[in-house]
Amino acid sequence: IAYFTHIECPTPLSDQVYDYTCSLVKNAEGIPLLNVSFKLKEDTSNITMHFKVRAKYGEKPEETVLVFDLNVCDALGAAHEHYFLKMIFNELRRVSNLPSDCPLKKDIAYNIHGYTIDSSALPTYLPELSWTVLSHFNISQQTVATFNSHGKLSEKIEL
Repeated sequence: IAYFTHIECPTPLSDQVYDYTCSLVKNAEGIPLLNVSFKLKEDTSNITMHFKVRAKYGEKPEETVLVFDLNVCDALGAAHEHYFLKMIFNELRRVSNLPSDCPLKKDIAYNIHGYTIDSSALPTYLPELSWTVLSHFNISQQTVATFNSHGKLSEKIEL
């Protein structure tokens, strides 16, 4: 089971993003679900995301396992082959009001409500581990917000 242990959505680095909040809430089974909300000051089409995925296996030091940049507008409507992207965007489509293409509109409250990690989308060979995903959101090549999530992949939830 892959699940969130904690999240961070620091104050945006630009006034282009506002009313930015995030929280974890547990469902009836005790699985943490992610809620995120934000608004944009202007209609926006030039959005990119920088991801860094880090993992810690057992007593080994944490290491970076995946780094990539993503054009958000292209990704919203795309069919993804990579398991990590497929897992993220399939769930985003299910639990958010994000559009399938850009621009993202100004003053609209975009909400992700009840996001969970679809463990069935992960390769079965992954060992138990702790993970961190560091995300930077950029508009017109300027970092405007960050979102960091932390969690575990284990046989059962250890909260």
